Amino acid sequence: MENSQMTAAQSIDLIARTLRETRLHVERRTYKPFIIWGWSTVIVSLAVWYAVRTTSDPAYFWLWFAIPVAGWPAMLVATRHKTDKGHLRTEIDRMISCTWCVLGATCLAVSIAAMFTHLPILFINILLMGSGTAVTGLALRSTTLACAGFAATAASTLLLVVTGIDQCLVFGAIFLVMMVIPGHILQRKTIKER
Repeated sequence: MENSQMTAAQSIDLIARTLRETRLHVERRTYKPFIIWGWSTVIVSLAVWYAVRTTSDPAYFWLWFAIPVAGWPAMLVATRHKTDKGHLRTEIDRMISCTWCVLGATCLAVSIAAMFTHLPILFINILLMGSGTAVTGLALRSTTLACAGFAATAASTLLLVVTGIDQCLVFGAIFLVMMVIPGHILQRKTIKER
């Protein structure tokens, strides 16, 4: 019976390949939420801006709640098909999921609180989402996501300067740069590497 053992170089190569495949797997799972939540937010931002701008009816601010109403079903459909069979859920997966669950719940709580008190809601939400994007980028070692997150966090201060309904346009533009564009960049990268 032949006993084959791996050389040190083969072991290092196997470990490097496994780490690379795990990172790609996590990136594949990451781009869909960025695209879904990013586009949902951009579209709703434009809808709120247009509706309030043309009618002056503040009731259209309730449209903001269309983001989770559209986002969650889209996420369920997009993540229903498992394309990465054989991959276990990693600690990075878990950490990223926990980060976004906490940030999502915090944004929802702040949005509800803003109905009862005056809060700079768009500023706070961009600050939170930008932080989550930066954390995700750092965890995945994705320069694109990390830079987009830090840029969004810095750009959130624009929402303290711009006033009125035009804040919706700034909010949507920041989401476009923070989530939509990096999501499509990750998508293209993972399709190319597949």
